[in-house]
Amino acid sequence: MKMPIIFMFSGQGSQYYQMGKVLYESNSTFKKWMLKADVIYQDITGQSVIPHLYNNKAAHAESFKDTLLTHPAIFMLEHALLQVLYEKKIQPDMVLGSSLGEFAAAVAANILSFEEAMSIVTRQAQLLDKNCQEAGMLAILHDPIIYQQQDNIKKYSEIAAINFSSHFVVSGKNQDLNNIVDQLKNQHIASHRLPVSHGFHSTYIDNAEQSFKFYAAEIIFHEPTLPFISCVNADKLGHIKSDHLWDIIRRPIQFEKVIQLIEIQGNVCYVDLGPSGTLSTFVKYNLSSDSQSRYFHILTPYHQDFQSIEGIFNTLQSIAFSSEKRGH
Repeated sequence: MKMPIIFMFSGQGSQYYQMGKVLYESNSTFKKWMLKADVIYQDITGQSVIPHLYNNKAAHAESFKDTLLTHPAIFMLEHALLQVLYEKKIQPDMVLGSSLGEFAAAVAANILSFEEAMSIVTRQAQLLDKNCQEAGMLAILHDPIIYQQQDNIKKYSEIAAINFSSHFVVSGKNQDLNNIVDQLKNQHIASHRLPVSHGFHSTYIDNAEQSFKFYAAEIIFHEPTLPFISCVNADKLGHIKSDHLWDIIRRPIQFEKVIQLIEIQGNVCYVDLGPSGTLSTFVKYNLSSDSQSRYFHILTPYHQDFQSIEGIFNTLQSIAFSSEKRGH
């Protein structure tokens, strides 16, 4: 029986300086699509993403969080990586988008064209930068139930995502998040700040809503050509409406629920096309002990040479081709 392949696309918080640089320097397809996207960005903003992303003076560990750059950079990388997989004849049976990653997923499902999506992502970044105060996001490594149990966390932050049973994310003002970190440390609960300049999935971005929805109202959407799974709706979507392009960065991410729903339908091969392999890690902690599903990531913030990336591509090709044979 065929094991379906699902491509996953992550959003804000998964980015870092130099992401995808090995592919950019060694794979002509990846570089071509990164440059094509950058031209669209330049036409809209008058500046370029590439020199900032691959600035030799910026280390991996340095925080890359300017929304005007990170919003388009994440989409650019994920779409370029998608094209590399297509070239290697690795095709998805369904796509899953988490937060900003839904834009890349929408292109993969032919809901939006690449050019349209790149323009929308860029415009959304501009409106966020112009209208919204700076805020932050905090990942908390604990059962999300503590959000309801601890008044200080609930009062000064908003639930942004529930990723698995011991990992959730909140958004809030930077100083409030710092205070929450201190509180959690006293309880020996681990947390870490995400490299973002806005409080996505919370009221801290609401000031950009009206302007973005006015802009998005004229966008024409096509019916998806393969199953499109949204972490906002926690379900497969058919026809997409313009409000959804706002909802994907405003409403909470329900990643845990999405994986549970997928797993009920059978085993799949999850392929993370994000910069950090974040979603493949989340999948790992969502799978039951008897699940036969597999999960892979291609890129990582840590050192990874071209040979190791090619090795992952070869493994995915084997899965894709063997799945085709089992499906006949």
